[in-house]
Amino acid sequence: MITTTIILGRGLTIRTPVPAVPSPGHPIDSRAKTFTGNGITVVVDDGPFAASLADDGRHADHRSVTRTIAGQQAEVVAYTDSDGAKVAGTRLGLPAGSAGEPGAAVTIMVRVDAHLGAEAAVRAIESLARA
Repeated sequence: MITTTIILGRGLTIRTPVPAVPSPGHPIDSRAKTFTGNGITVVVDDGPFAASLADDGRHADHRSVTRTIAGQQAEVVAYTDSDGAKVAGTRLGLPAGSAGEPGAAVTIMVRVDAHLGAEAAVRAIESLARA
């Protein structure tokens, strides 16, 4: 069940099964933002070193489908991490921002503990919307 809406920035929102709040601190050499809650982590990275969505062979159940996400066609990947957590992600194109930010691409990854449900990470990614 999706219950909470999080404003991610750059005109995007995501709905998650539990509340998540911005994590303190700023990563070095990255524009990544992290939101965490009880059994969930959402990472939003519009920097050049964002995580790859490619299958690196470490996840036997890695799958990829094309979906309409936030009004655009996007690849959605999903897999189970080695600790049993469910992971899903996508990469979206962003328009130039009203504050002068250039157009870019953003990678959003959602990692949920198994107790939140097998498809919770995918449903969160599919809920991405323009604010």
